[in-house]
Amino acid sequence: MARLLAALKDVHPRNAARPDLGELQVTAEELARYRSLCPVTDVGVLDVLGELPPVGGYAEAAASAVRLELFERECAVLGLDQLIAIKEHVGRAKDLEVLRELRAIREGLRG
Repeated sequence: MARLLAALKDVHPRNAARPDLGELQVTAEELARYRSLCPVTDVGVLDVLGELPPVGGYAEAAASAVRLELFERECAVLGLDQLIAIKEHVGRAKDLEVLRELRAIREGLRG
C-alpha cells in the first residue's frame, strides 16, 4: 500500500465521492482496510479493490496477471479471462453490456 500511495502522489488522488475534502490523506495501513476505493486523479479514476471475486485477493490476481508497459513502466494488469470472470460474477447491467465486447476481443485474439 505504501508503494501505491507513493505512485499516486504526483497525480493528486482525491476522493471521488467527496472532492471537497481535497487530496486523500491516508496512511498505507488505513488504505489496506478499504474494501473499495475509487480516487479521482489528474490522469483519471482508479479502482482500488481489496478483493476481486471470483479471482480472489491480490496474490491470486497477481499470479495470473499480464505484464505490459504503460507510461514507460512495467505494470501488472488482469488478464482478459480474469476480467471476463469478474464481470460475469458482478452481473451489473453495465458489466453485462461490456461482456459481449470482451468476449469478442478474446475470440479475435484466439483467431
